[in-house]
Amino acid sequence: MENLGERYYRDSGAVPLFGTVFMLGCGIVAATVLSFIYAFVVYWNPFVYVSVVATGLFGLGVGIAVNVGGTLGKVRNPLYARLVGVVMGLLSLYLCWAFYLWAAQKGDADMCRQLGILEPELSFDPMRMYELIQWIADNGLWGMFGGTPTGWGLYSLWAIEAAIIFLATVVIAGGNESAFCEPCNVWADDAENLLQLENTGYEDLRSDLEDERYERLDELHTGEHNAKDCLRVTLHTCPKCDESNFMTIKHVVVTLDNDGDEQEDETEIVNRLIIPAELVTHLQTAAGTKTQKKKAKPQAEEIEDYDEPEAE
Repeated sequence: MENLGERYYRDSGAVPLFGTVFMLGCGIVAATVLSFIYAFVVYWNPFVYVSVVATGLFGLGVGIAVNVGGTLGKVRNPLYARLVGVVMGLLSLYLCWAFYLWAAQKGDADMCRQLGILEPELSFDPMRMYELIQWIADNGLWGMFGGTPTGWGLYSLWAIEAAIIFLATVVIAGGNESAFCEPCNVWADDAENLLQLENTGYEDLRSDLEDERYERLDELHTGEHNAKDCLRVTLHTCPKCDESNFMTIKHVVVTLDNDGDEQEDETEIVNRLIIPAELVTHLQTAAGTKTQKKKAKPQAEEIEDYDEPEAE
């Protein structure tokens, strides 16, 4: 029996030297710039909601930068990307504290007077930063809900803030879902939501596709389907050859949240399942799209006329 794991794309784990350089470079630049912006926004902004949003965006921004660096550097090792994300997350926290303490010195005369600071200075000295943080923890800098957080209450808020920044950075850094063609040394092109299929019950669809019974897709590709409860097909194909072809199918249900806005709930059925080039051409034809790199092969005019290639 065929190992089902072999039916799916698996990252090679390769980490090119330039991949590490790109990831660190993009991460350091993003961490430095975004830390500076974030620190001053959080210090001077009077609205807690804005600070919470800024915290999430800060972590996302650094994580995206690391992710982009890994993509440019052709890193095919999600674990390694997340390890770089860990380093960049810690660096981001350190830098934003340095910039925040600098902003606090500029904006709080009492702090400067009590600590004997004659001129606000940007310091990356851990001991100096610790001294300033201790003063803020004892005295507080800002108010919330009619009070000024200090002590363990303030430490708790800082811990939550740090966790959001750190986790967002790490998760996004290693979240590259693209496939890679090793022979051609290129990332696959992603044709997202190429087709929408009718959802008539997909319990056995995964096993059917793993067993190469692709005619199930024909059965689900009808003229009518509920766009708010359907199956979405995404293709991942090498732009240079016919050998690396993968398919992702998700069950998507569109619902309304408490504000009346639409939100999508996704359930993954198959993720980057290896498929033959003939099926790629078939699905592209059904979707009305054209490919510019496929070699001359007979194309089906209608999805209902598709015949699976005979096993050699």
